Amino acid sequence: MLGPAVEDAIEGIAADRTSSASRLARSPSRQSPSSRLKPGLEEESGRTERSGPAHLRRTAGDGNRPQCRVPLRTPGGRGAGTDGCLAELHAELESARERIARTFLKVAVPQGTYVTLSYSDNVLESLKAAHERASVARVYVMESGPCLEGRALAKALAASDIPSTIVPDSEGPSRVREASAVLVGADSILRDGSLINKAGTSSLALAGLGA
Repeated sequence: MLGPAVEDAIEGIAADRTSSASRLARSPSRQSPSSRLKPGLEEESGRTERSGPAHLRRTAGDGNRPQCRVPLRTPGGRGAGTDGCLAELHAELESARERIARTFLKVAVPQGTYVTLSYSDNVLESLKAAHERASVARVYVMESGPCLEGRALAKALAASDIPSTIVPDSEGPSRVREASAVLVGADSILRDGSLINKAGTSSLALAGLGA
């Protein structure tokens, strides 16, 4: 329905089991103005416009949900607005990690110990910012099977000289008792404030409430 190029891009994102949600979101927005995705986007935007206003919505990293107000198609019907909307979306996503990290610094515990899971660019950026202020004693990273994305996060933490320990998924919740906080990313944040994330996030949250 969206055209072969767009469908192929969607299938590629769906098959990616190692990238974080924010990295996946940035990937299609990096497409150049002359990319093979543009015709499919313009065709779909034309169908959407015929049934109502067409704007591309996006989610900011700070929890707000501003609207990309560059229409996918111009009044002349040529779709030049696609480039502006993608550029605006890309800039927003690129700056989100820095804003999230600044927010985390407001609540970071001095020499804190944290428990996390899977791989999140936003979690990594937040911990790096805290580490620069000597605010991270250790990070316990759940492996996050079956794809073991947690190992990639632990490797990235080590590259930034942040002490980390990989733990089995079954051990993660028990580590919360000795931690200052649980820090996780989110694949999606819903309007009611609930989130969708890697399996194991719920058990960490429940352990945090009981700690």
